[in-house]
Amino acid sequence: MHTPAPAARALAPQHRPPPAANAAFRSATAPVAGLPITGPLHRRLATLGDEGAELTCSMHIARRWGGARETVGCASFEAARELLRTGQADALLVPAAYPRLNTFIMDAALSASQVFIMPIPALVLATGAGLAAPRLQQLIHHAAVAPLLPELGLSWAQARQAGSNAEACRLLLAAPEPSACITNALCAAHFGLNVVRELRPKLAMPWICFVHQAPLDTRSAPGPAEARP
Repeated sequence: MHTPAPAARALAPQHRPPPAANAAFRSATAPVAGLPITGPLHRRLATLGDEGAELTCSMHIARRWGGARETVGCASFEAARELLRTGQADALLVPAAYPRLNTFIMDAALSASQVFIMPIPALVLATGAGLAAPRLQQLIHHAAVAPLLPELGLSWAQARQAGSNAEACRLLLAAPEPSACITNALCAAHFGLNVVRELRPKLAMPWICFVHQAPLDTRSAPGPAEARP
């Protein structure tokens, strides 16, 4: 049974000007539709992020992409979208693997402005200590990695959904033993978890940057009389 993720909340802004050292990496992973990012395109970009440390794949990529002068982490992509809608951010970054991506694409208030591909940190199966038991009490994961569950070769009493990879680690540390989580390698190292297996060591992920949809300028649109041949 899946447990609902905690209520969305905006987290503290994480400032990072794009370093010159990442220029070559950004060039090698340029947006598929055009030239690489050579400087910030946006003032403030919102995405799924953790407070204090760069733990989520989304925050990790947002900073290395270099498309914004400032990144702000939120407890969910939906919370990040609210920052864009209310003018507290001027861009939003969402991975293509997010199961509810369609709600962002179909949102009349949003417009996809850039699409690019960058590899995310390795996705791993981790435990608090030791190997993963064949029968777990809890398996904790973010919704985006649910397709990986059948290949684990494990069973569990409860599959618990987390709001992010970082939250999956926190929930694991408080879970009854034996339990495990799917997270990324950055989070596993940060929380001192035991990596049992790399599930996706080098996953190239498409990313979509959204901006607020500008209202249509109807002043230049032809009226009924003008539209007739």
